Amino acid sequence: MEKLTREQLERKAQEVLEKKKNPEIGKQNKDQYIEQLTIKEEEIKQNLKHIDLQDDDEQKQEIEKDRLGIKSLNDEGAQLGALIKMCFTKGPNFAIKVAQGLSDNVLDSLHATLVKDEVYEQLKEKNII
Repeated sequence: MEKLTREQLERKAQEVLEKKKNPEIGKQNKDQYIEQLTIKEEEIKQNLKHIDLQDDDEQKQEIEKDRLGIKSLNDEGAQLGALIKMCFTKGPNFAIKVAQGLSDNVLDSLHATLVKDEVYEQLKEKNII
């Protein structure tokens, strides 16, 4: 346990007295604490998302295998169709990683398709995003 100096003890005692006199001070501290927790919670959520996006060797192999399969289609329209299906089976993040190894046109088209309201809503309805 930490030893406090006389000055620190007096300051703490004064804070307790102030809280008793004005309960709003305690409420402000509580609200501040809750706000800090909310910020920390957001940081944790962002960290978890980052962890989910990290590739392991097995996933990298699967991405490369799927990329080769889609690349063999040779038609950008067919490639885009396969990537959109993949969004619903393996998730949009996975499909984007596969598309990153294809042509820029296919990647751009995939992005444009994913941000369309109807596709976005379908992914949301199925709890994919």
